Amino acid sequence: MKQSVKTYLTVFMLGIQLYPLWLHAQTKTEASLDSIVQLKSFTLSASRYTQTIAGQKSETLDSSQLHVPAARNLADLLAQQNSLFVKSYGLGGLALGSFRGTMAAHTATLWNGFNLQSPMNGLLDYALLPAVFMDDVKLNLGGSGALYGSGSVGGTILLTNSALFNQGFESSISASVGSFEEYQQSIKVAWSNNKVACKLRLFNHSAENNFPFVNTAVQDKPIQHQQNAALEQQGALFESYIRPSKNQKISVRFWYQNNQRQIPATIVSKPGQQEQVDKFYRTTLEWNAGIKRHKLSARLAYFDERIEFTDISTSLDETSQSKASIVELEDIFDLTSQLQIELGVLYNYATALSDGYGNSKPNLQRFAGYGALSFVSKNRSWNSRLSLRKEYFGTTGVPFTPSLGTEKLLFSWLKLSATISRNYRVPTFNDLFWTEQGAKGNKQLIPESGWSGDVGISSTVNKNNFKLEAKANFFLSKLNNMIVWQPGTDGIWTPQNVSIVQAHGVEASTAISYKLKKFRFEIKPSYSYTISIDKSQQAVNTTYGKQLFYVPIHLYKVETAIHYQKFSVSYFHTYCGKRFINNENTSYLNPYQLDGIRVAQLVLFNKFGISAFFEINNILNKQYQIIAWRAMPGINFQAGLSISFHSTKNK
Repeated sequence: MKQSVKTYLTVFMLGIQLYPLWLHAQTKTEASLDSIVQLKSFTLSASRYTQTIAGQKSETLDSSQLHVPAARNLADLLAQQNSLFVKSYGLGGLALGSFRGTMAAHTATLWNGFNLQSPMNGLLDYALLPAVFMDDVKLNLGGSGALYGSGSVGGTILLTNSALFNQGFESSISASVGSFEEYQQSIKVAWSNNKVACKLRLFNHSAENNFPFVNTAVQDKPIQHQQNAALEQQGALFESYIRPSKNQKISVRFWYQNNQRQIPATIVSKPGQQEQVDKFYRTTLEWNAGIKRHKLSARLAYFDERIEFTDISTSLDETSQSKASIVELEDIFDLTSQLQIELGVLYNYATALSDGYGNSKPNLQRFAGYGALSFVSKNRSWNSRLSLRKEYFGTTGVPFTPSLGTEKLLFSWLKLSATISRNYRVPTFNDLFWTEQGAKGNKQLIPESGWSGDVGISSTVNKNNFKLEAKANFFLSKLNNMIVWQPGTDGIWTPQNVSIVQAHGVEASTAISYKLKKFRFEIKPSYSYTISIDKSQQAVNTTYGKQLFYVPIHLYKVETAIHYQKFSVSYFHTYCGKRFINNENTSYLNPYQLDGIRVAQLVLFNKFGISAFFEINNILNKQYQIIAWRAMPGINFQAGLSISFHSTKNK
């Protein structure tokens, strides 16, 4: 009986993966890599910033893909390997991400525990995050307001840098070239002994991005070349870790980056001369200590981010800058081997300067207190976590924010999970203080807030040389008081708390692996079905019951790979369903499919390693748009080489 149930559940979840193939066959006219962890007994988490939270679905990017030259930036990896929908404005352009039918501002991205979302507009451009700067990338799907604070509504992305002690000296240098005059170089140097670990990473990236495209906005659909789309990026990340004693660690990180981008016009506009420079400094200091049953931590951060926008054709020159200072204190206390309490406080002070704020120099202060109680059963088969958070935003109190997650191992191969969470997002500087160009901020705004929940099932079958891992989740959410900019009777646009959004859907993913002598075969499909509806009941509302714009109902990704010793061939496929481009759902972008292939070889020589790759993207040369009227490249190529050295570790 147990075996029959096991077989049925496995086939059921695999069937969910195959459904999009049938769907594609039926909807031709409309035209993730999900790392699933082996089921194992639960343990109490060391930190909510690095560990999977009880009951919450998580995906971990393949760490080996973070340090290959092909990984231009985090947006490229996220678009190719998981259930996140990346809204790309084209090569070198803005790239935003969203989970489960929410907007880009509802995805929190934390770098070693600190939120990178801009305090000015609430967004984060993933095209500005070099993948080579990250050691680990984890995606927690669903709301986590009690755990991570404002913006964690649809999901949270955790970016982590970690220290490895007693490794000696290691270094690597990588370079790649690609279509449209793209060049990228990166260097990593690291040294560590038993007490100290240091790491320095540098990168340089440039591209003309002058790709050809079919201009469907013109009657004869001529082939044109993208103009004013060049970019140059340089950055450095330095990390230093010190262990003063066996139970203490001090971490210092400094991240500098300079990004210069030309901004191409839409295909319905004449080429312009707009340019933007994004420059930032991010510094963090962290102290961790284990004292008896306490895990203490103190975290400090200072972020300085500057944007310079120019338009030579109109002599426009605008500058904006934000600065944020963050302090966080935390104590994780093990009451018993089964119970753990987490208590913490956070203070965030942010200032902003912008031509759009007039002569004012606004600042915002946020204070939050949070706590959590984690439980794991004696046999480690049941894990639960109750989290609570209360935040004050200026003089406004954010609604009390609880969350509850639980997961249960029914058998060694089957796990059930469930979460429910209240979530929120506070207004940004632009929402509150904007004063020019036909728009005016609204200081009476209140935080967006709502509830979300999901239930999930996961299974693992591991027999001889065959392994199958599968997950399926159903999610539901509602967000009230969503901030929307609307024109008034005087023609001035102002933000108002007016929208109500409800979303529900299904996510499923499978990873199948089979070994045959020196060969290993893999296939990893993922699928998401998302309905996100505007439920606002205004006096005149033509958007009620309509799907949110740029939220695809169907999103399907699959990676297939064949490995022979250190040689591999990988094939990637993405299907994205149609996306409405206005709130009334009267216009939409057709579905698109993208295919890519990568060939890679690794050669090891004692202390040295050499890896090379060749990649073809959009191999069928499809013409498509992710954002309306924004050109995307057809078939393109990339090739790269990396050389690494690792000395014998210190004794």
